[in-house]
Amino acid sequence: MSKSDTPELDKAVYAFQQEVDIIAKKETATIEGKGASYSYKFAGMPAVWEAVKPLLKKHELLVKQPVTTWDGHTMGDFLKMTVVHIPSGESETEYMRLVVRRDDPQAFGAATTFDKRYQLGNYFGLITEDDDDAARSRLATAEQKKEWVRAYTVVSKKANPEANPTYNDF
Repeated sequence: MSKSDTPELDKAVYAFQQEVDIIAKKETATIEGKGASYSYKFAGMPAVWEAVKPLLKKHELLVKQPVTTWDGHTMGDFLKMTVVHIPSGESETEYMRLVVRRDDPQAFGAATTFDKRYQLGNYFGLITEDDDDAARSRLATAEQKKEWVRAYTVVSKKANPEANPTYNDF
């Protein structure tokens, strides 16, 4: 068993996790597709921040989430999250790739907000009520899955947005 390089940060995150409540899904999104649509509930960034902010303060944890490139420049396609334990100065940094579906500021902002919520949830072990994200993908229609493949291909492979990719394009 190896020792942690961040024992004080680990203790603070552990204490945080013992106190954080399950976060209610109060917002609804509706996805409109060709011939099919569905909606789902989710915990938006305000609900997540409302749940974590007092505990971050109590346990003296700082969260920074700038958009960056992998090599640390000021602009890019990753969200970098650094969690710092203020008293000890210990920190950990995680990166998450931004997936932007359209080339406009609103899509970039939506991707950034989405990633911020997921980074916080993954790092701190946040739970939202009746979490069924995986079930949604299993219940998706063939048309919805095709759209996901198209979006993934356009973003990750910088493909032509007018392309009509297939499942083999992964």
